[in-house]
Amino acid sequence: MALIANVTNGTTISTTWGNAIRDQGVQVTTSGARPSSPIEGMCIYETDTDLLLVYNGSAWKQIGNGATSNTFGAWSTWTPQIRQSATAGMSTTVSYAAYCIIGKTCIANCRLVAGASGTAGQTIYVMSNGTLPTPSYYGMVNGHGLLFDVSIAGYVVEAYVTNALGGSSDPSWGFYRENTGVLATSPTLASGDTINLQVIYEVA
Repeated sequence: MALIANVTNGTTISTTWGNAIRDQGVQVTTSGARPSSPIEGMCIYETDTDLLLVYNGSAWKQIGNGATSNTFGAWSTWTPQIRQSATAGMSTTVSYAAYCIIGKTCIANCRLVAGASGTAGQTIYVMSNGTLPTPSYYGMVNGHGLLFDVSIAGYVVEAYVTNALGGSSDPSWGFYRENTGVLATSPTLASGDTINLQVIYEVA
């Protein structure tokens, strides 16, 4: 092994040990000179981009806020849709919809306005249509929602939501009336009604 330094007590440090010590800290580099053989957990700071990144075993991921999909904790948009039908979603205006991933946890929020009427007797769902990360499991209670009836200008359903409709590959959430365990098949949604939703789940 090559020797890279003498320490004060007269012993020596091998290249292997020196690299191991180096890899435990934050390396200062540039985006064009990232380590060629990074190890999982390695951290770097890029002076040309002012980004702090960590290597997750397959790719460099930004720590903190950012505008790309390669970030931890950055908010991205998704495209939810309301469904109260046995077959398909309805016209939906997305007032707000964003999600972020922190480690293996996904947090998603949305505010949606129905653009059409629902079907009486059908469960109210919010569908992700493949625009959210795949959950590790489905069929679990992992969120909370509010339904606002525009005709009376008030909230009519406070519900917990369960990821069920789309299965594990396409998360969608059905509304259950709070403290009842009963699916929210009423009210029948009308154009202009609003749904607020927040969910938290483990990413596959």
